Amino acid sequence: MIVTLDSRPENLGVGYRLDARFFTGEKQNALVLPRSAVMQATGEQSYVLTVEHGELVRHDVTVGLENDLQVEIASGLDEHATVLAYPDPSLSAGTKVKPRLADGP
Repeated sequence: MIVTLDSRPENLGVGYRLDARFFTGEKQNALVLPRSAVMQATGEQSYVLTVEHGELVRHDVTVGLENDLQVEIASGLDEHATVLAYPDPSLSAGTKVKPRLADGP
């Protein structure tokens, strides 16, 4: 992508970098998760792992808008679900877990 500035700042010289963010879509009241929480199965199906009654449960989800840090969950997940934000790839549905606070034992 090529970007052209409308005016050149006085202190802009050789070797300067421009960091830009481009918005291609926007939604109000979207269910958003960290990108790290959404995994992909072999067949390209996206899913998340939630904790329900001390056990991991897999939920196939439909992804909507996304950026480098966040993903919109368009369907397949209740907004009150307890989702693993950084699941270890070795974890799977049915694994027994015991939630704890980040600062706790």
